[in-house]
Amino acid sequence: MRLTMESSTRLAGHMKRILGLLLLNVALIHESQAAAKRIDVISSKVVRPAGVAVTSTGNVWITNQGDCYQLGLSGCTTNASVIQVTPEGTKTYTGFASPAGIAVDSKGNAWVANLGGNNVLRINASTGNIDINLYDPNLQLINTPTSVAVDSKDNVLIANRTTQVISKYSSTGKFLSYFKVSMNLFSLAIGPDDRLWVADTQDNSIYCPSLGVSFKLPKNTAPHALAIDRYGHPWVANYNTSTVVEFNQNGRPLSVVRSGIRFPTGVNFDAQGNLYLSNFSRNNVSKYRIK
Repeated sequence: MRLTMESSTRLAGHMKRILGLLLLNVALIHESQAAAKRIDVISSKVVRPAGVAVTSTGNVWITNQGDCYQLGLSGCTTNASVIQVTPEGTKTYTGFASPAGIAVDSKGNAWVANLGGNNVLRINASTGNIDINLYDPNLQLINTPTSVAVDSKDNVLIANRTTQVISKYSSTGKFLSYFKVSMNLFSLAIGPDDRLWVADTQDNSIYCPSLGVSFKLPKNTAPHALAIDRYGHPWVANYNTSTVVEFNQNGRPLSVVRSGIRFPTGVNFDAQGNLYLSNFSRNNVSKYRIK
């Protein structure tokens, strides 16, 4: 009986490895059939980009960490900025400290996770001014915010790495709720169905609480960013492997994007379904058409 149990254990281990290889092959095959074609690169005034967001009218917002990734988080403003790229040109906003994630609401306002300042700032699309400053003097609800996401009601959700809290505020800055999680929060994303997805960069895991779905990526993948496409599929930017992988809602890999990617830190989609990707080490944001 002991030999039989050991044989069953070995067989289960082999089957698990084979399944992993099959799923990887599915992703690689799909990549050649449904590849993403790079159609544009934004590099002007882009310095160590982190987050990227696109408004419904096609304006692109990018957070630049500048030299802050070397100098540390607290109060670092060296070359840190947020830029807005429009058909008329590029606008630069300064006064940020290690800005990380960024999201836009239905009015085109940009919400910035100002990681080094322990706050979240809103840049008004009409005036260009910072008109909302979300912070918690007790550093519980907002502390080292790494990512922001906006739902269909323009509520803002904030991932706080140090306190492992996801906090929620209204479009006017009113605190609504929070919940605590046991993970190294790094990125949030909300899909067209208003479902929240979370990436844990330390555990190499992706979660969707409302679906009860969680799946792990290969060890040391380090998912740094997450976006949901029009079909509800999560796309994960993996920093250590310089890839972006599309999954279905059950965690099955569907396609892989590798071309032109180097240490991705931000990912998002525009209204037409084009993919935007921040390349941290190449100082640019690439735009891909998904075939």
